[in-house]
Amino acid sequence: MITTNYYIVAGISALTVFAMLLHFRELDLIKKESVKFFRWLGYFIIFSIVSDVIYMSLEGNVDISSDVLYGIKTINLALTPVLPYMIVRIFYYSNSYRSKILRWIIIIQVTLILIIVACLFVSVAEHCFFIIDENNRYQRTGLTIVYAVVLALVFVLMIVAIGIFSKRAQNMGGFTLTGVCLMLIAGFVLRMLFVDTDFGWLCIAISYVFVDIYYVDMSLRLDPLTHMLNRHVYETTIRKINFSTLVVMIDANRFKSVNDKYGHECGDKTLHALGKCIRKEYGDYGWCFRIGGDEFCVILKPDAFKMLVDKTPKNDIYVMADGLMKKLDDAIRERDKR
Repeated sequence: MITTNYYIVAGISALTVFAMLLHFRELDLIKKESVKFFRWLGYFIIFSIVSDVIYMSLEGNVDISSDVLYGIKTINLALTPVLPYMIVRIFYYSNSYRSKILRWIIIIQVTLILIIVACLFVSVAEHCFFIIDENNRYQRTGLTIVYAVVLALVFVLMIVAIGIFSKRAQNMGGFTLTGVCLMLIAGFVLRMLFVDTDFGWLCIAISYVFVDIYYVDMSLRLDPLTHMLNRHVYETTIRKINFSTLVVMIDANRFKSVNDKYGHECGDKTLHALGKCIRKEYGDYGWCFRIGGDEFCVILKPDAFKMLVDKTPKNDIYVMADGLMKKLDDAIRERDKR
């Protein structure tokens, strides 16, 4: 029997998501495409909560046709894998350039979602993935595990996609990201293990808030042109350094002449390309920043600094620094040849 607590928790969950939707009406810090998917994600969560509440209110009522219950439950289960897909699309539009890996993740997710939806609608006719018994109550079958496994794959792909975004954001905000993943997983595990749980939707609503916090936080940390960490993050990082490291300062020589001769649009493309080279060559070793118009900086992470020093003859830091700069020069020359 559905309890009052279920209605209360479902209502709080829906109101939490609705409050975030109001927040997005005033949010102009992130890409319009990402905001659009944030909104659609919120609509999907609210619609899923409403459909679940409707089903739970009707379940057990023998005066209701079982076909109605089959239809509502099928829609509810079919919407579930759409939520992680929407999250992946949010992070897909956040990148300065689209990753082939991320595209494949989206393609595979869509394929899996179509498989889930097809199986569920087949189940309405064949009663193979779930059944509505003679008392008009939802019952799982032996094939329900197939739904759970495919759904788990969709979520694994979501976590991989967020990890790709996190790497491009230089793994900043890792604790928030962990909270997002854990809360989402907890919500859906609760829904799968305990059909009548009160807290599944609340976990999902809270994770929606966490996704917003993480995404906006990353948007504020990154330089919009080069997608490197910005000057504010650089100054904060410098103040916190309490370990031996190397700070590499990079300045684009004669950059003003590029703007004067070819225009600022060409200058922006040049800075974007330079930032991409710096991230590619130094991203595995340290944090990469744009600290001014044509000024960049790399702060080596402590483990990377120690590793590079150990690999340098006589542990000469100056030789190591020269090697790092040569590495960048070679990458820029190679890019110019293409």
